[in-house]
Amino acid sequence: MDDLTQYEQGEPDDSQDTSSFNVGTVMTSQGNFDTTIGTDVWSEGEEENAPESTESFSPSMRGDVESSTTGATYASNKRARTRKRMEQIQKEMKEVEARPSSAGGDMMQILVFMHEEADRRSETEDRRSREDRGARLVAERQERMRESLFAATKPRLLQP
Repeated sequence: MDDLTQYEQGEPDDSQDTSSFNVGTVMTSQGNFDTTIGTDVWSEGEEENAPESTESFSPSMRGDVESSTTGATYASNKRARTRKRMEQIQKEMKEVEARPSSAGGDMMQILVFMHEEADRRSETEDRRSREDRGARLVAERQERMRESLFAATKPRLLQP
């Protein structure tokens, strides 16, 4: 027989005591396990809403030796794992949803800072541009004054 044998479906090995078997007991090479612990996994009110299994658990359909009790335990364990994972995912989602709101505030602060920095740079550039233009105008006036003075003081050598 396989390592996993169900009492309801097959005969126990000759080396094992048949008095220790109950409905819902799984026999393995490591010992006997009670599969009724799966009922402990159900939460309050879930038993009424639980769908009834209609599929056959015959060895020909399953491909291995397994009974409805073992399948129910597997399904119960799977539901419990799924429920825990869903709770964990919901908790992570709440954390993620909380992060963007605080990160959104940080992002707004960064955007305001960058806007103020851009305004400051623009004002500084405008001021420098005005100062440079003013200095250039002063330099051009001085140049014209020098040229006009030079033209007035220049001897007229070539007069017709």
